[in-house]
Amino acid sequence: MDWYRLPAEGGNAEAQTKLATLLAAGNGINRDYGEAFNWFTKAAEQGNAEAQANLGIFYFRGYGVARDRIKAYMWLDLAASQGFKTAEGARDNIRKMMNDEQVAAARDMAEAWLETHGGK
Repeated sequence: MDWYRLPAEGGNAEAQTKLATLLAAGNGINRDYGEAFNWFTKAAEQGNAEAQANLGIFYFRGYGVARDRIKAYMWLDLAASQGFKTAEGARDNIRKMMNDEQVAAARDMAEAWLETHGGK
């Protein structure tokens, strides 16, 4: 974990994602969904598709954050738009639990995110 912390703190999205993954798994360390959520968020905001997909799952399951299907769908949709295949299946499964208005809201949020983040 220490291998990832310094580059993660320096803003490296891949290291942030790896650190968050370790914190979420809790293998050999204390599981900390709250801290994992924070690191996934930092990496997702930089356009890291793996982090975006994991953030979607965290929102869907309520790991370190309140459950929110709209935000879950949004983050999974952003990851899927980058070709992250596992995000596509998760997004499509969540879609089955949402109404059309919720999906439209999630897509609007994803579009707004892309506009403010330069299409990352």
